[in-house]
Amino acid sequence: MNTAKSDEATFGRIPVVFFGNGLGDNLLALPAVRALCAGFEGRARLVLQSGPHQFLFDGLPVASSVFLKMWTITRNGLEFDTRPALKTLEGCDTFISLAEWKSSSLNRLRSACQAKVTIGFMNDSDVQLPNLHVDHQFDFMFSIPRHIFPHLTIDQFSGPIRFPWNVCGAGEEIVRCFENKVIVGLHPESSEPNKSCAPELTERLVRDLLKLRADLAVCVFAQGPEYSTLKAISERLVVFNYLPFDLAAYLVSRMNLFIGVDSCFLHVCDLCRVPGVGLFGPTESKLWGFRFSTHVHICSRSLAQMEAGHVIEAASGLIRR
Repeated sequence: MNTAKSDEATFGRIPVVFFGNGLGDNLLALPAVRALCAGFEGRARLVLQSGPHQFLFDGLPVASSVFLKMWTITRNGLEFDTRPALKTLEGCDTFISLAEWKSSSLNRLRSACQAKVTIGFMNDSDVQLPNLHVDHQFDFMFSIPRHIFPHLTIDQFSGPIRFPWNVCGAGEEIVRCFENKVIVGLHPESSEPNKSCAPELTERLVRDLLKLRADLAVCVFAQGPEYSTLKAISERLVVFNYLPFDLAAYLVSRMNLFIGVDSCFLHVCDLCRVPGVGLFGPTESKLWGFRFSTHVHICSRSLAQMEAGHVIEAASGLIRR
Protein backbone atom coordinates (compact mmCIF):
# COMPACT_ATOMS: atom_id res chain seq x y z
CA MET A 1 0.00 0.00 0.00
CA ASN A 2 1.40 3.36 -1.02
CA THR A 3 0.25 6.23 1.16
CA ALA A 4 3.09 8.61 0.35
CA LYS A 5 2.18 12.16 -0.56
CA SER A 6 1.49 12.55 -4.27
CA ASP A 7 3.29 15.22 -6.26
CA GLU A 8 0.52 17.03 -8.11
CA ALA A 9 3.08 18.31 -10.63
CA THR A 10 3.74 14.76 -11.87
CA PHE A 11 0.15 13.84 -12.71
CA GLY A 12 -3.28 15.32 -13.16
CA ARG A 13 -2.89 16.65 -16.69
CA ILE A 14 -6.04 14.71 -17.66
CA PRO A 15 -7.63 13.48 -14.41
CA VAL A 16 -10.80 11.39 -14.21
CA VAL A 17 -12.87 11.52 -11.00
CA PHE A 18 -15.24 8.61 -10.38
CA PHE A 19 -18.02 8.19 -7.83
CA GLY A 20 -21.31 6.37 -7.46
CA ASN A 21 -23.58 5.54 -4.54
CA GLY A 22 -26.86 6.57 -2.89
CA LEU A 23 -28.40 10.04 -2.64
CA GLY A 24 -26.94 10.78 0.77
CA ASP A 25 -23.50 9.56 -0.26
CA ASN A 26 -23.46 11.92 -3.24
CA LEU A 27 -24.16 14.82 -0.88
CA LEU A 28 -21.36 13.69 1.41
CA ALA A 29 -18.99 13.50 -1.56
CA LEU A 30 -20.00 16.91 -2.95
CA PRO A 31 -17.35 19.04 -1.16
CA ALA A 32 -14.65 16.58 -2.26
CA VAL A 33 -15.78 16.65 -5.89
CA ARG A 34 -15.99 20.46 -5.81
CA ALA A 35 -12.44 20.64 -4.43
CA LEU A 36 -11.01 18.25 -7.03
CA CYS A 37 -12.61 20.22 -9.85
CA ALA A 38 -11.19 23.47 -8.47
CA GLY A 39 -7.77 22.00 -7.73
CA PHE A 40 -7.41 20.61 -11.24
CA GLU A 41 -8.47 24.02 -12.62
CA GLY A 42 -11.17 22.74 -14.94
CA ARG A 43 -9.23 19.77 -16.32
CA ALA A 44 -11.15 17.12 -14.38
CA ARG A 45 -13.45 14.73 -16.19
CA LEU A 46 -16.28 13.40 -14.04
CA VAL A 47 -17.73 9.89 -14.28
CA LEU A 48 -20.67 9.80 -11.89
CA GLN A 49 -23.86 7.89 -11.23
CA SER A 50 -27.02 9.08 -12.94
CA GLY A 51 -30.10 9.87 -10.90
CA PRO A 52 -32.15 12.65 -9.32
CA HIS A 53 -29.04 14.03 -7.60
CA GLN A 54 -27.24 15.02 -10.83
CA PHE A 55 -28.04 18.71 -10.39
CA LEU A 56 -25.68 18.76 -7.39
CA PHE A 57 -22.74 18.75 -9.80
CA ASP A 58 -24.06 21.35 -12.25
CA GLY A 59 -21.83 24.34 -12.86
CA LEU A 60 -18.58 22.79 -11.63
CA PRO A 61 -15.41 23.70 -13.58
CA VAL A 62 -14.87 20.46 -15.52
CA ALA A 63 -13.59 19.43 -18.92
CA SER A 64 -16.49 16.98 -19.32
CA SER A 65 -18.87 14.83 -17.34
CA VAL A 66 -20.80 11.64 -17.96
CA PHE A 67 -23.50 10.10 -15.78
CA LEU A 68 -23.85 6.32 -15.86
CA LYS A 69 -26.83 4.24 -14.84
CA MET A 70 -25.62 1.99 -12.03
CA TRP A 71 -27.32 -0.87 -10.27
CA THR A 72 -26.58 -3.17 -7.35
CA ILE A 73 -25.89 -6.82 -8.10
CA THR A 74 -23.74 -7.75 -5.12
CA ARG A 75 -23.21 -6.28 -1.67
CA ASN A 76 -19.72 -5.25 -2.72
CA GLY A 77 -20.48 -2.55 -5.23
CA LEU A 78 -22.36 -1.19 -8.23
CA GLU A 79 -22.36 -2.54 -11.76
CA PHE A 80 -22.75 -0.40 -14.87
CA ASP A 81 -22.17 -0.23 -18.61
CA THR A 82 -18.73 1.31 -19.09
CA ARG A 83 -19.14 2.08 -22.80
CA PRO A 84 -20.70 5.57 -22.44
CA ALA A 85 -17.63 6.63 -20.44
CA LEU A 86 -14.95 5.45 -22.87
CA LYS A 87 -14.61 8.79 -24.67
CA THR A 88 -14.26 10.57 -21.32
CA LEU A 89 -11.40 8.23 -20.41
CA GLU A 90 -9.31 8.93 -23.52
CA GLY A 91 -5.84 10.17 -22.61
CA CYS A 92 -6.50 9.99 -18.87
CA ASP A 93 -3.29 9.94 -16.82
CA THR A 94 -4.85 9.95 -13.33
CA PHE A 95 -7.87 7.95 -12.16
CA ILE A 96 -9.36 9.05 -8.84
CA SER A 97 -12.10 6.96 -7.25
CA LEU A 98 -14.08 8.23 -4.28
CA ALA A 99 -15.93 4.92 -4.07
CA GLU A 100 -15.53 2.60 -1.09
CA TRP A 101 -16.42 -0.48 -3.09
CA LYS A 102 -15.18 -2.69 -5.90
CA SER A 103 -17.03 -4.31 -8.78
CA SER A 104 -16.25 -5.93 -12.10
CA SER A 105 -17.60 -2.82 -13.87
CA LEU A 106 -15.28 -0.52 -11.94
CA ASN A 107 -12.36 -2.83 -12.72
CA ARG A 108 -13.21 -2.65 -16.44
CA LEU A 109 -13.44 1.13 -16.24
CA ARG A 110 -10.03 1.40 -14.59
CA SER A 111 -8.50 -0.98 -17.14
CA ALA A 112 -9.93 1.02 -20.04
CA CYS A 113 -8.58 4.18 -18.47
CA GLN A 114 -4.92 3.00 -18.52
CA ALA A 115 -3.99 5.79 -16.13
CA LYS A 116 -0.42 6.14 -14.92
CA VAL A 117 -1.65 6.75 -11.37
CA THR A 118 -4.78 5.54 -9.56
CA ILE A 119 -5.86 7.10 -6.27
CA GLY A 120 -8.58 5.88 -3.94
CA PHE A 121 -9.60 4.14 -0.74
CA MET A 122 -9.33 0.56 -2.00
CA ASN A 123 -6.18 -1.56 -1.78
CA ASP A 124 -5.85 -1.93 -5.56
CA SER A 125 -5.04 1.80 -5.94
CA ASP A 126 -1.49 2.98 -6.60
CA VAL A 127 -2.04 5.59 -3.90
CA GLN A 128 -4.38 4.27 -1.21
CA LEU A 129 -5.84 6.63 1.35
CA PRO A 130 -6.62 5.20 4.82
CA ASN A 131 -10.05 3.57 4.74
CA LEU A 132 -10.73 4.14 8.43
CA HIS A 133 -14.04 5.59 9.57
CA VAL A 134 -12.95 7.68 12.53
CA ASP A 135 -13.84 11.13 11.17
CA HIS A 136 -17.10 12.48 9.81
CA GLN A 137 -17.92 11.11 6.37
CA PHE A 138 -17.61 14.60 4.87
CA ASP A 139 -14.00 14.73 6.12
CA PHE A 140 -13.33 11.13 5.13
CA MET A 141 -14.31 11.84 1.52
CA PHE A 142 -12.37 15.09 1.56
CA SER A 143 -9.17 13.24 2.50
CA ILE A 144 -8.58 12.55 -1.21
CA PRO A 145 -8.54 16.19 -2.43
CA ARG A 146 -6.65 17.17 0.73
CA HIS A 147 -4.01 14.55 -0.12
CA ILE A 148 -3.55 15.91 -3.65
CA PHE A 149 -3.98 19.61 -2.83
CA PRO A 150 -2.89 20.14 0.80
CA HIS A 151 -3.66 23.86 0.63
CA LEU A 152 -7.39 23.24 0.09
CA THR A 153 -9.74 23.02 3.09
CA ILE A 154 -13.19 21.53 3.39
CA ASP A 155 -14.64 24.84 4.57
CA GLN A 156 -13.86 26.31 1.16
CA PHE A 157 -16.09 23.76 -0.58
CA SER A 158 -18.89 22.98 1.87
CA GLY A 159 -21.16 25.86 0.91
CA PRO A 160 -24.88 25.63 0.14
CA ILE A 161 -26.26 23.51 -2.67
CA ARG A 162 -26.93 25.28 -5.96
CA PHE A 163 -30.42 24.41 -7.12
CA PRO A 164 -31.68 24.81 -10.71
CA TRP A 165 -33.50 28.10 -11.26
CA ASN A 166 -36.81 26.40 -12.06
CA VAL A 167 -36.64 24.41 -8.82
CA CYS A 168 -35.94 27.61 -6.87
CA GLY A 169 -38.92 29.30 -8.51
CA ALA A 170 -41.31 26.45 -7.77
CA GLY A 171 -39.96 26.13 -4.25
CA GLU A 172 -40.35 29.81 -3.45
CA GLU A 173 -44.01 29.70 -4.50
CA ILE A 174 -44.55 27.01 -1.87
CA VAL A 175 -42.47 28.78 0.79
CA ARG A 176 -44.54 31.96 0.36
CA CYS A 177 -47.56 29.99 1.59
CA PHE A 178 -45.84 29.85 5.00
CA GLU A 179 -45.32 33.60 5.30
CA ASN A 180 -44.92 34.74 8.93
CA LYS A 181 -44.61 31.13 10.08
CA VAL A 182 -41.73 29.32 11.76
CA ILE A 183 -41.34 26.32 9.46
CA VAL A 184 -40.06 23.06 10.93
CA GLY A 185 -39.18 20.24 8.57
CA LEU A 186 -39.57 16.68 9.84
CA HIS A 187 -38.06 13.72 8.01
CA PRO A 188 -38.88 10.50 9.88
CA GLU A 189 -38.14 8.08 7.06
CA SER A 190 -35.03 6.32 5.77
CA SER A 191 -34.53 3.74 3.05
CA GLU A 192 -33.49 1.45 5.91
CA PRO A 193 -36.32 0.58 8.32
CA ASN A 194 -34.07 0.46 11.40
CA LYS A 195 -33.09 4.09 10.74
CA SER A 196 -36.72 5.28 10.48
CA CYS A 197 -39.04 6.60 13.18
CA ALA A 198 -41.97 4.46 14.23
CA PRO A 199 -45.39 5.89 13.23
CA GLU A 200 -46.20 6.52 16.90
CA LEU A 201 -43.05 8.60 17.41
CA THR A 202 -43.67 10.56 14.20
CA GLU A 203 -47.22 11.47 15.23
CA ARG A 204 -46.13 12.41 18.75
CA LEU A 205 -43.41 14.69 17.38
CA VAL A 206 -45.86 16.42 15.05
CA ARG A 207 -48.41 17.03 17.80
CA ASP A 208 -45.83 18.26 20.33
CA LEU A 209 -44.11 20.54 17.82
CA LEU A 210 -47.40 22.23 16.98
CA LYS A 211 -47.91 22.94 20.68
CA LEU A 212 -44.66 24.91 20.93
CA ARG A 213 -45.93 28.02 19.14
CA ALA A 214 -49.09 29.19 17.45
CA ASP A 215 -47.07 30.51 14.50
CA LEU A 216 -45.24 27.23 13.91
CA ALA A 217 -45.94 25.02 10.88
CA VAL A 218 -44.65 21.49 10.34
CA CYS A 219 -43.66 20.07 6.96
CA VAL A 220 -43.26 16.30 6.86
CA PHE A 221 -40.95 15.02 4.12
CA ALA A 222 -41.36 11.33 3.32
CA GLN A 223 -42.23 8.98 0.49
CA GLY A 224 -44.65 6.54 2.07
CA PRO A 225 -48.34 7.16 1.26
CA GLU A 226 -49.21 6.29 4.86
CA TYR A 227 -47.84 9.66 6.00
CA SER A 228 -50.79 11.38 4.31
CA THR A 229 -52.98 10.40 7.27
CA LEU A 230 -51.07 12.90 9.41
CA LYS A 231 -52.74 15.78 7.55
CA ALA A 232 -55.83 15.39 9.73
CA ILE A 233 -53.90 16.56 12.79
CA SER A 234 -53.78 20.27 11.95
CA GLU A 235 -54.07 22.87 9.21
CA ARG A 236 -50.54 23.89 10.19
CA LEU A 237 -49.22 20.54 8.98
CA VAL A 238 -48.28 19.78 5.37
CA VAL A 239 -47.11 16.38 4.17
CA PHE A 240 -44.78 16.36 1.16
CA ASN A 241 -44.62 12.73 0.08
CA TYR A 242 -44.97 13.01 -3.69
CA LEU A 243 -42.32 15.59 -4.58
CA PRO A 244 -39.28 15.00 -6.82
CA PHE A 245 -36.00 14.96 -4.93
CA ASP A 246 -34.71 18.32 -6.18
CA LEU A 247 -37.84 20.23 -5.15
CA ALA A 248 -38.11 18.42 -1.81
CA ALA A 249 -34.43 19.14 -1.13
CA TYR A 250 -34.93 22.83 -1.96
CA LEU A 251 -37.85 23.08 0.47
CA VAL A 252 -35.82 21.31 3.15
CA SER A 253 -33.07 23.89 2.62
CA ARG A 254 -35.58 26.68 3.32
CA MET A 255 -36.78 25.36 6.67
CA ASN A 256 -36.18 27.37 9.84
CA LEU A 257 -35.44 24.12 11.66
CA PHE A 258 -35.02 20.52 10.56
CA ILE A 259 -35.63 17.35 12.57
CA GLY A 260 -34.69 14.12 10.90
CA VAL A 261 -33.10 10.72 10.82
CA ASP A 262 -29.78 9.78 9.21
CA SER A 263 -30.67 10.45 5.58
CA CYS A 264 -30.00 12.59 2.53
CA PHE A 265 -32.17 15.47 3.77
CA LEU A 266 -30.10 15.82 6.93
CA HIS A 267 -27.03 16.35 4.73
CA VAL A 268 -28.94 18.86 2.58
CA CYS A 269 -29.71 20.88 5.71
CA ASP A 270 -26.14 20.59 6.91
CA LEU A 271 -24.68 22.01 3.70
CA CYS A 272 -27.35 24.73 3.58
CA ARG A 273 -26.73 25.61 7.26
CA VAL A 274 -30.26 24.89 8.43
CA PRO A 275 -30.24 24.31 12.23
CA GLY A 276 -31.24 20.78 13.01
CA VAL A 277 -31.93 17.95 15.40
CA GLY A 278 -30.50 14.65 14.19
CA LEU A 279 -32.18 11.43 15.31
CA PHE A 280 -29.78 8.51 15.53
CA GLY A 281 -30.23 4.89 16.49
CA PRO A 282 -28.06 2.25 14.78
CA THR A 283 -25.67 4.68 13.07
CA GLU A 284 -23.08 6.97 14.69
CA SER A 285 -23.86 10.67 14.73
CA LYS A 286 -20.17 11.62 14.80
CA LEU A 287 -19.75 9.95 11.40
CA TRP A 288 -23.10 10.59 9.70
CA GLY A 289 -24.71 13.48 11.56
CA PHE A 290 -24.49 17.24 11.20
CA ARG A 291 -21.01 18.56 10.47
CA PHE A 292 -21.39 22.26 9.61
CA SER A 293 -24.74 23.56 10.82
CA THR A 294 -25.90 24.40 14.34
CA HIS A 295 -27.33 21.18 15.68
CA VAL A 296 -28.24 18.78 18.46
CA HIS A 297 -27.95 15.02 18.06
CA ILE A 298 -30.38 12.78 19.94
CA CYS A 299 -28.94 9.29 20.13
CA SER A 300 -30.55 6.08 21.32
CA ARG A 301 -29.77 2.40 20.99
CA SER A 302 -32.68 2.26 18.58
CA LEU A 303 -35.17 4.80 17.30
CA ALA A 304 -37.91 2.65 18.81
CA GLN A 305 -36.57 3.63 22.25
CA MET A 306 -36.21 7.34 21.52
CA GLU A 307 -38.09 9.73 23.80
CA ALA A 308 -40.12 12.35 21.95
CA GLY A 309 -39.66 14.75 24.87
CA HIS A 310 -35.89 14.90 24.35
CA VAL A 311 -36.39 15.76 20.68
CA ILE A 312 -38.93 18.49 21.44
CA GLU A 313 -36.68 20.00 24.11
CA ALA A 314 -33.79 20.19 21.65
CA ALA A 315 -36.01 21.64 18.93
CA SER A 316 -37.41 24.26 21.29
CA GLY A 317 -33.91 25.36 22.25
CA LEU A 318 -32.83 25.76 18.62
CA ILE A 319 -35.99 27.68 17.69
CA ARG A 320 -35.31 30.21 20.47
CA ARG A 321 -31.79 30.95 19.20
